Amino acid sequence: MQQQQQMQTATPQMINLDELHFDPQNPRLPVELYYANDETVLRHLLLKGDLVELMASLGQLGYSPAEPLLVIPRTEGGYVVIEGNRRLAALKLLANPDIAPVRSAAVKKAVAEAEKKPSKIPALVYQRREDILWYLGYRHITGTKSWGAQQKAQYMKQLMDDYVSHGGLSKEDALKAATRAVSTKYDYAKRIIQTLRLCELAKDEGIIDKLKLDSDDIEFSVLATGLSYAGIVDYLKENPAQDLDHGNDFTLQNISLEKLQDVIDWLFSRRNESGTKRVSDSRKLGTFSKILQNKEALRQFRDGASLETASVLTDEPDEILSKSINCAHANIKTANSVYMDAKDCDEGDIKLLESIRIYASAIRNGIQQKLDQLDD
Repeated sequence: MQQQQQMQTATPQMINLDELHFDPQNPRLPVELYYANDETVLRHLLLKGDLVELMASLGQLGYSPAEPLLVIPRTEGGYVVIEGNRRLAALKLLANPDIAPVRSAAVKKAVAEAEKKPSKIPALVYQRREDILWYLGYRHITGTKSWGAQQKAQYMKQLMDDYVSHGGLSKEDALKAATRAVSTKYDYAKRIIQTLRLCELAKDEGIIDKLKLDSDDIEFSVLATGLSYAGIVDYLKENPAQDLDHGNDFTLQNISLEKLQDVIDWLFSRRNESGTKRVSDSRKLGTFSKILQNKEALRQFRDGASLETASVLTDEPDEILSKSINCAHANIKTANSVYMDAKDCDEGDIKLLESIRIYASAIRNGIQQKLDQLDD
């Protein structure tokens, strides 16, 4: 009911384009770009936001009144666009392509081909930013135009802070209320807000600079997924006996900055000319987590052993053996069903099959020997 009352406070208006301004706390932007100038915002959106394609669409079709911008009055005059900053950027570039800090040729081409350049934009005017946060949750958290994990985290933090400042709740209770309001899971929201804090610490404590990385090198979704693995969370703790966020206030007071630097380094630093990383992709986070839980595996990994080599010292060989045997059996079974129809068999196939036989026999004999020892 409260949400419905808030949504009814909007006033529809047609607003001049030059009266519309970017949201300085736009969740679509990285935190370090909050309160950035227009040139910086346009640079980011042109490089990351497919603005040229949006310009082409708006230039061909015009601005649809079915998707009004959601705005609030600006203290200095005009309006701040809370929802629709990407569209606002495209409109500003259509009106003046000379303000494009990058991709200027593509921007000017889109402008030259545009049949329409909207100057009065349909908008719904709200009085408070908080009145629009509800809508953003349904549109970008649970709706059809879902944000990425980092944008969701920044939005959820804004909504949580609103509950704290206006509802007098603790941060933990505020986040629970926020997740109920936008129908998302508390554990997921907690994890992405913790990830947001890790990124802030990595920047503020100079970890990113020490590792000679850029903020864009930190893949937010990979780091967030990493926090779902107990081995990674436990490794990051300064005090193993306490929770990572033992104060439940999302400050992560129990974080070890030294170990955070390790994790950032292993996940995101590129080691050689080929650009490989120690943990090459998110599918290997489970293996990485197990290595962090095993002292000898971690020692070898820290000394330069590959993820695959270090994982041999964890409990993974049992899983690898089982999967490999089953996979080999399935492949041999397939080969058996088609070899009579094959036309290009040669001596190489015979040698390979003989090698398979030798390996299979050695593995079988080794397993049998282990089983006999257990019986004794």
